[in-house]
Amino acid sequence: MSVGLDGTAVRFGNWGSGASGGTGIARLDDDRLCFVLTSTSACGFIFRNPGGTRTNENEYLWFSGGWVMPFSQVE
Repeated sequence: MSVGLDGTAVRFGNWGSGASGGTGIARLDDDRLCFVLTSTSACGFIFRNPGGTRTNENEYLWFSGGWVMPFSQVE
């Protein structure tokens, strides 16, 4: 997922389908990270993955109910 400074989020790979239907807004809601798309929204908690690496893109885990998505921050 790519998130711009204005909160625009585009999902790719395991996170979604790219620009076609995968574009929305990322926002913080209390202590959860939420993704709001045109027809759905999902909020989840972020956890640090102690065994994760930037190379494997799994330093953090976004957990929302039954969904667990690994990611790493890219600057």
